[in-house]
Amino acid sequence: MSDWVDEVEARASAATPGPWGSSGAHGYFQVGPSLGAGWCAPCLEADARGNENVIADTGFVEHARTDVPRLVAEVRALRAKLELDAAATLEVEQQCAQDWKEAAKVAAGQAVALQLEVTALESSMAKQAVRISEDRARMREQRDEALAKLERVRRLIGQMAWDTGGSASRLAARVREVLDG
Repeated sequence: MSDWVDEVEARASAATPGPWGSSGAHGYFQVGPSLGAGWCAPCLEADARGNENVIADTGFVEHARTDVPRLVAEVRALRAKLELDAAATLEVEQQCAQDWKEAAKVAAGQAVALQLEVTALESSMAKQAVRISEDRARMREQRDEALAKLERVRRLIGQMAWDTGGSASRLAARVREVLDG
């Protein structure tokens, strides 16, 4: 608040409370508070009426002609500034809303892309898990077949050693037959 506004406020506060009125009686114009049946003109008849606020009332009336236009100008300037500020605020709010919408679209797109990537990775991992499981099963089968052949070879070696009387060449030929077939 500027100094002159403080001065206007002080003059208004010090003046006799209203409502005020005016009269053109007695050949001069009177302004002041209404006291019921007649008008009191404290600015002009202070001593006769005994009004303590006469100096304050006089200052209030005296400055009213300049104070009121200045106050009106100040109010208009403040209203114009408020309108500009409101327009600027609205523009900023609209830009923020637009920015948020765009950011939300980008974030949503990124979320979809990430979800697709996660889904693809999960699918790939599931396929790899199936392949690993199949490979393990195949390896177990191969191990079991190898163990079974080894067991047959051991039995055969024991049996052949008994049957052949220890002939190494016949024993080796028989082992090859078992392994191949």
